[in-house]
Amino acid sequence: MKAYIISTFFVFQHRVALIESTLRKSGYDTTVLHSDFHHETKDNVEQSIILFQNYKLLPTLKYKKNISLFRILSHVMVSLKFYKTVKKESPELVYIVVPPNIILHLISKLKRKKNFILITDIMDMWPESFPIQRFKNNFFFKFWRRLRDENLKSADTIILECDYYRSIIGEQLELKMNTLHMPIREGFYKENRLDSVDEVNIVYIGSINNIIDIDLILEILTKISLLKPVKFNIIGDGETKKLLLNNLSETEIIVNDYGKVYDSRTIFDIVSKCHFALNIMKESVSVGLTMKSLEYFRVGVPIINNIKGDTKSIIDSNKCGFNITKDTVDDFVSILDKMTVEDFNKMKDSSRNVYTQYLSDSIFTKNLSNLIDKLGDIND
Repeated sequence: MKAYIISTFFVFQHRVALIESTLRKSGYDTTVLHSDFHHETKDNVEQSIILFQNYKLLPTLKYKKNISLFRILSHVMVSLKFYKTVKKESPELVYIVVPPNIILHLISKLKRKKNFILITDIMDMWPESFPIQRFKNNFFFKFWRRLRDENLKSADTIILECDYYRSIIGEQLELKMNTLHMPIREGFYKENRLDSVDEVNIVYIGSINNIIDIDLILEILTKISLLKPVKFNIIGDGETKKLLLNNLSETEIIVNDYGKVYDSRTIFDIVSKCHFALNIMKESVSVGLTMKSLEYFRVGVPIINNIKGDTKSIIDSNKCGFNITKDTVDDFVSILDKMTVEDFNKMKDSSRNVYTQYLSDSIFTKNLSNLIDKLGDIND
């Protein structure tokens, strides 16, 4: 039995590698079709970082800006290449990772001709995650959304990266939807403890770009610094990082800018000393569970969060951080002022437990394997 996995973004490659492994164990001769362009580095993918066993990288038009016509053109062109590659074959199963939405449109057309099992894995909601609200009701954005919504009915099953996406897609496809949270690869970890609350160490991991609420980050850090000295640790880069640093330079907050860090031991050494990690985005962004929050859970650090959906629910139910809004920053700071070292260490343990119980590789592959087995039974 032949299967293809189609994916465009290397930020999802660990998930895709687990999908490939699970399909192989289920008896599928599996090939990963992937873009050769790395969205984060804006360069060609280095062969040395690839986790897939059997793959084909398709040449992809490069773009420099995340919001640009070149990016749209790049996604359209590589999606057509994916379509043409699968069209030449007769697979029993095609697993597509969305976005871009156009690949779902093209592969859905192909399914009507070839009648293979189609699994659609939605990792991000476009255009709902677009940070500029005033564009969301124009013709292009409505068309962009329809490329996804009108073709989801072609899928035999719809996998969602978080439960929050169910409310966006709607109840009409509820029976097809299954949530498989993003697994994060285990890296260096050892049990650790904080021993002081005399100062507050805070970390931010990931891209600092147009969807990050810099104003809210500055307000949180500044108000905490009125109570205690604050060290702010940045692991990452991005288009609006300079703006954030310029604003922080006008405060007494100590900033440690580590830039991009990929070594898990180095990340652990930085994050394990922190009292909190920031998971802060603009209110208009439709995200349920961010990549950075997964890393925070893996290392075991309490989270200051304003994201809706799954992250908010996880933090509430597991008591591993604080959910805030721009209207509740003062309330949060008042609580923080009364927290002891023991309070922080309990939250650290709770954060790590979220990873081991819900976000590990073994949990993901077990749940995916069950879904694939059910699809096989239905189509026998």
